[in-house]
Amino acid sequence: MTVPFPSDAPTSYEDATKAIYVRPGVIYHNAHVSMRAEIGAIVECWNVIADTWKGLKLSWVGESAAAADAFNERLDRVQADLFGEPGGDGKDGKPGIFGLIRVVAVQAASNYDNAEHSVFHMFDALREALESTGQADDGKRPENSPYNPIQITYGDV
Repeated sequence: MTVPFPSDAPTSYEDATKAIYVRPGVIYHNAHVSMRAEIGAIVECWNVIADTWKGLKLSWVGESAAAADAFNERLDRVQADLFGEPGGDGKDGKPGIFGLIRVVAVQAASNYDNAEHSVFHMFDALREALESTGQADDGKRPENSPYNPIQITYGDV
């Protein structure tokens, strides 16, 4: 039997022995820097293919010409889906799937980073609050401090 999503992701997130690690800086770098460069390389290759195809397109005749035109239209649609379409005449362009994936990954990295900073600041504020509970320099609490341990008496024992 095959696993539907073969990865290291746990099948149950209720399992306390499993942990999910996220490195926002790595996600951001991969999406914002590396992926942008990879998309640029793909675009260059795509342009070479498109230029070659345009040169071949002129020599098609008859049914072959119709098939070549249909292929060219499909190729243009795929290119628009992958890379997007520029806007014109004041209209917004249509984003491509590569750009959308990149933007979503950059936003996810930002969200993870913001969450990490928020948790850090919450625990830092908690630490500061706990340290300012009136402890003396020797680490002992003053006698009349409201933060002394509660004394329990059991009657005449």
